[in-house]
Amino acid sequence: MTPFDAGPTHQPGILVLDPDVRAGADLARGMGAGGWRVWVAEDVASVIEIFRVCRHQIAVALVDLQSPTLHGGVVLAELAQCAPSLIRCAMSGEINPPAAAGFRRTSDVPLFTKPLSAQSLAFTLHVMICSSNRSPRTQGNGEAA
Repeated sequence: MTPFDAGPTHQPGILVLDPDVRAGADLARGMGAGGWRVWVAEDVASVIEIFRVCRHQIAVALVDLQSPTLHGGVVLAELAQCAPSLIRCAMSGEINPPAAAGFRRTSDVPLFTKPLSAQSLAFTLHVMICSSNRSPRTQGNGEAA
């Protein structure tokens, strides 16, 4: 069984860190319409609090890299330390092509370019969750073995 087989009580959860309030709200609406449970944070303190309280409901963290106050790469690394089985993704609308290529070469974290299509993102993340649930590195509950 995947997080998508059992209906609304098993909605996959996504934690979005985006300092752009409007972009975060738009993404939350689109992902919610696609069957996701969405938490949006505008700052690191909110991410920490949301993740502390809702950790077992969150399958994916999507973090904006291009904010001078967020330090998205650090947030992604911290999330990896405290939740190794969490699917971590980065997003940016302002990263230049050489920097994006460098990020992709040196990181195992997928990088999505803004503006994001909620429908395409939801599909891609569904595939990533299903793949991670079948991975030999995880047990049936998706936690690291």
